[in-house]
Amino acid sequence: MSDILKLTLITGIIVFIVSIVLMPFIIPLLHRLKFGQTIRVEGPKSHLKKQGTPTMGGIIFVLISVLTMLIIHPDYFFKPECLVITCAFLGYFIIGLIDDLLIVVFKSNDGLSIKMKLLLQAIVIIGIILIYPNLFFNSELSVIDCFFFKVNLHYGYIVFAILMFVSYTNAINFTDGLDGLASSTMIIALIFMGIIAYFQKSLIELSYIGAVIGGLLGFLVFNKKPAKIFMGDTGSLALGGFYAMMALLLKIEMLSIVIGMVFVLEALSVVIQIVYFKTTHKRFFKMAPLHHHFEMGTLKERGSVFLLATMGLIFGLLGMVIYFG
Repeated sequence: MSDILKLTLITGIIVFIVSIVLMPFIIPLLHRLKFGQTIRVEGPKSHLKKQGTPTMGGIIFVLISVLTMLIIHPDYFFKPECLVITCAFLGYFIIGLIDDLLIVVFKSNDGLSIKMKLLLQAIVIIGIILIYPNLFFNSELSVIDCFFFKVNLHYGYIVFAILMFVSYTNAINFTDGLDGLASSTMIIALIFMGIIAYFQKSLIELSYIGAVIGGLLGFLVFNKKPAKIFMGDTGSLALGGFYAMMALLLKIEMLSIVIGMVFVLEALSVVIQIVYFKTTHKRFFKMAPLHHHFEMGTLKERGSVFLLATMGLIFGLLGMVIYFG
């Protein structure tokens, strides 16, 4: 086993163990603070029993992943590549944390307004550009591989990158609707991203991916059905920022869509439902996002999670065929 892989496994195992150890203390604390999930009344009726389940579990796997990277990789942590990952991860984590806190305090599902979310996201993206301008103002790095041809976006790459961040954060946020769904599908997607990082010999990216996978595995132990804790926007927005940043650094912008197709389909289902309803006043899906459509059929919650995780595995393997082929 190569040194880079050993270091990645060690990083992931440490984050996993720390998450497993801390979570039993964090869950009761969140209960005492009354940081419980507010369930949408228009959602599936079976979800009403989840009202009050502690949320903001993303605090654990995000902060432990970052701290572990700082401790194990101090020589790499302050390099531009690592700093932009941390900036995207923590930046969107803070946006999600503010959103969750507003929801918890006011006991509603409103949280931050769309304008405020976009403003905060813009601040994070500007920070990323300032830390690593070479990623956005480089004639070679602004080339997008579209499988059969390549396109140089030049300065338009900045707009493209912003759209990726906004799209992935919202898509993964939509996916976080069933016990263990967002965490399991993200683990699968990141494993395939990690394979690409390994063959690219991208130590920083691979180690960070290993840390986040370790944190998500530890979180999943308590997030699987029946969930004892939810990741909230704190976790889902952070994961969206992390996933988008990894796609940019590994130069797999379009391939990340294939690997993360489950997230794309979840977001598309919401768009289709809204457009179709406004056009016909009828529903295209039984309920959106897509996981609720499956859940309201014969699959129920566990079956829906298993189906979407399996789809994630298939799309990930397809991504590997495209990448290595």
